[in-house]
Amino acid sequence: MPYPRARDDFTSVGFDDFTAVNGRDQLFSPHSTGLLCPTIVTGFPFLFLGQTLDLVAGDSLVGMRELVTIARVFPVAGGVTWPVERTVVTPGWHLPGGWATFSLTSEPTTAPCRRQGPQDGPSCAFRDATGPAFLYEALSVPALPGRPGYLGMDGVTYTPPPMIGTVEYEVRDVQDPWEGQTWGKLDLPVDRPTRFRAYIQVMQVNVTPPVLAGILPTDVRLTGLVEEDRYWQLGGSTVGYWRVGVALKVKTRAGAEREVLVS
Repeated sequence: MPYPRARDDFTSVGFDDFTAVNGRDQLFSPHSTGLLCPTIVTGFPFLFLGQTLDLVAGDSLVGMRELVTIARVFPVAGGVTWPVERTVVTPGWHLPGGWATFSLTSEPTTAPCRRQGPQDGPSCAFRDATGPAFLYEALSVPALPGRPGYLGMDGVTYTPPPMIGTVEYEVRDVQDPWEGQTWGKLDLPVDRPTRFRAYIQVMQVNVTPPVLAGILPTDVRLTGLVEEDRYWQLGGSTVGYWRVGVALKVKTRAGAEREVLVS
């Protein structure tokens, strides 16, 4: 049996520069749930690998949830900034002109073979990775970036690599929220050793919300909007995509289900 326990939970995380400086735990981990999005607006989507998952004959991929957060960064004392996040929970919601696409691909399982790239670093990998990462084919980062690694990219050069494998399932924007109680139903049975990859494409934007006639951003009548639109109205063009991830549910050939939390 490939999975000796009836249920296993696996959680993947990504590098978080704010956690690294201000929120380390007792193990001094610089990681948090989800993969951080570069805040620079480039006019083309960023590509993330949410997770790779190797299954064997008799297993099946049966569910997926999506994680997208938006944030506004506030200045605090001492010249420090701090992000205030909101998780997107309204199915199909996105910032105008922006979006997040979640794609599951498959290919026959092979031994991992990955080339090191010039900008590889925490949660950042050239072309492919064995776990959650921001992916690049070409990437330029200034000598003195404002944030570490790919988060400090200058936007002059960024080319995403092609996704690997055959696309088996794809959704645009959040359809089954990370914090929800339901799973997006999948039925992807496996008849041979298969590697699944969960990709996330994100189009970053900084869009000013429209002026609502006779209503100020602080007006209580904004309660008629969904939570994400209210947050956008209050934050304006400073609000952007902040963090993404996916969670996958697998049914093993032994009949047990396990959740693979991918972030």
